[in-house]
Amino acid sequence: MKPAYQIETERLLLGTLEPSLADGAYKTWFEDSHVRSFLSVPDRPLRRDELVDYIETENRSETGILFGVFLKDGVQHIGNLHVTHIDRALSRASMGILIGDREHWGRGLASEAIDAAARYVGEVLKLKRLYAGCHHDNPGSARAFRNAAFLELSELPRDLADQDNWRQGIEIDQIMMVRLFA
Repeated sequence: MKPAYQIETERLLLGTLEPSLADGAYKTWFEDSHVRSFLSVPDRPLRRDELVDYIETENRSETGILFGVFLKDGVQHIGNLHVTHIDRALSRASMGILIGDREHWGRGLASEAIDAAARYVGEVLKLKRLYAGCHHDNPGSARAFRNAAFLELSELPRDLADQDNWRQGIEIDQIMMVRLFA
């Protein structure tokens, strides 16, 4: 089994998401149609068994890391962050985030979690690029990634964007952003 990843920031802990967390707050996020509207999930509440299966599958994955995002103060589970499609050959991965607890939207917590996980990807996994996408009608998500030093792909210098398979296998049907590492 993969290690229990633990990343600490000023206000957050990012750690391995346990299947037992499929109950409670996590499940209620998917019962909220407004939260679901920003996600690539079915347009219906997700069942507990679907969430457990997702968590267990991702925790076994060799090409992804599913972090639970927890407030340090009280260790409340407020969201998830997923680093996925880890491709060492192309030195890149993708990232998505869900702050499911709307009470915590607009407080900079998503940016804080994104930045911490991105540093992990660059420093520990030693990848060069980290991609993220968000729906066009989700300016909060785009702002969170921008605040964590992501650029829109259209902002990359053309010579950089055209080299080293930057766009190979990347679907650009959403706002696509990238964070670069030295």
